[in-house]
Amino acid sequence: MIQNTKLEEISHDIYDDTQQPPRVRIFAVSAIALFATVFLLRYAQALLVPIVLSVLIAHALNPFVLLLERIKVPRTLAALLVLIALLGVIGFGTLALGQQADSVLDSFPSSIAMLRGKLQTFRASTEHSDTTIGKLQKAADEIQKTAEEATVPSRGKPSVQTQNSTIRFTDFIWSGSLGLLAIIRDSVLVLFLVFFLLASGDLYKRKLVHLIGRTLSEKRMTVETLNEMNAQIERFLLIQLLSSAVVAVCAGVSLWFMGVNQPAFWGTIAGILTSVPYVGPIFVTLAITLVAFAQFDSIASAGKILLILTVIFSLEGLLVKPAIMGKAARINGVAMFVSLLFWSWVWGLIGTLVAVPIMMVIKSICDRVESLRPVGELLGEN
Repeated sequence: MIQNTKLEEISHDIYDDTQQPPRVRIFAVSAIALFATVFLLRYAQALLVPIVLSVLIAHALNPFVLLLERIKVPRTLAALLVLIALLGVIGFGTLALGQQADSVLDSFPSSIAMLRGKLQTFRASTEHSDTTIGKLQKAADEIQKTAEEATVPSRGKPSVQTQNSTIRFTDFIWSGSLGLLAIIRDSVLVLFLVFFLLASGDLYKRKLVHLIGRTLSEKRMTVETLNEMNAQIERFLLIQLLSSAVVAVCAGVSLWFMGVNQPAFWGTIAGILTSVPYVGPIFVTLAITLVAFAQFDSIASAGKILLILTVIFSLEGLLVKPAIMGKAARINGVAMFVSLLFWSWVWGLIGTLVAVPIMMVIKSICDRVESLRPVGELLGEN
């Protein structure tokens, strides 16, 4: 009897283990699901990126559609009018800055040639000097000569002729044309998807509430979550628009005061690229500094412009925007930086643009779902 009782207890424990899987099994399943999600995000980039961009643009334009609806304009017509107005603003801005853009493109070859000449002069002046740079240059030349002698084939042995790997100009034009066609195609798809999202209104919101919420409390929680997500995305877009406008004005006025050619164009580019974290400000700062150096032929003038732009982007990117955006997103700085790295790895440049609103949505969902609250606590600022 005692042995039978022990066997029954052991079998009962085994049965309970099968009914309630241990934490290790849950962790393994969660890890597999996480890796599968990451793989899906990278594999389905061509499908998901236009959808995410369309949702963000629709959120940005939705207040204008609601404004037209208040004056008794039908929803579909209001969405169409707002899109036409957006295209008109983009076209007008392109035409207004087109002449300055052509001047910038015309001056770039001469700017690069002047910079190359300065570098060659500097290198020639340091080759025969006894300074540290001159010694490093001599050491580099000796290493280069040694490497060339080591790769020369010995006498009497036939040398292997490598195939010429020069890229044909026609191939370059063809690949660039295909890339331009892909951008145009994606832009048209995004435009139509934005129109349908604006015209549908809160249709999908009501469908999500009906599908997710079974009880009245679940429906209420779903509505609150969706409203919070919409409010955070709209707040993010408003902050991004205002910060880009301030950077564009400050940079344009500063460049005009310093006498740089085409200040309106460079100010607009600075305002647009400030929405690309880290990479955009660095790129536009280096470009404007190069143009200023070619225009003034003075390292001091280029250094002043470099300092001014660095101050503008630093105040915007390190003080103003994180303070406002952190309160709006309620995400700590470490989690925000890691998310920028992750989404830039998954979707490239587009990932850096949509990383913040995506993390806002994830944070809102994690705060509302009981099983995901530890993730929300990890992302939170407190």
